[in-house]
Amino acid sequence: MNVLSHTSAWDAVILSFSPVFTQPTARIFTNLLTGWILCTTRRTISGILPFAEPKGRRPHDTYHRLFGKSHWLPAHLWKLLAQLLIGL
Repeated sequence: MNVLSHTSAWDAVILSFSPVFTQPTARIFTNLLTGWILCTTRRTISGILPFAEPKGRRPHDTYHRLFGKSHWLPAHLWKLLAQLLIGL
């Protein structure tokens, strides 16, 4: 399997979660999830940020607000994840 097919598979997984979020929140979630996968340190928001947002375009607190102030339902995210895993 080449790198392009890995990227396409990752994009497909990420896109399966997009109905849960608004478009701006989906980008933040995608960055965090990708950073979490790539992170080589403790998986805290601060530890993930260098991998999630290497150029530092968004403020640090943007990522913290994803969990407390964004309008998305974790139960909807878990349902989509369960459906994805059952499908595999």
